[in-house]
Amino acid sequence: RLVKKSPDGAALDLSGKAEGRGVYFCKDGDCINQAEKRRCLERAFSCKIDSAVYAELLQTKENTNE
Repeated sequence: RLVKKSPDGAALDLSGKAEGRGVYFCKDGDCINQAEKRRCLERAFSCKIDSAVYAELLQTKENTNE
């Protein structure tokens, strides 16, 4: 789950309990890459999503597959 924490950013919420507008995402690496390319999360949150957030999503995906 990704949560909009402030008007200018979002953060990963692994617990699923953080306050704020949240979106659930597919944990497939291709889906994450396409979301970044298409700016789906930026439109959902109406703010810029840093590329580090997408990198963190991919890292989390790799850790859950182990």
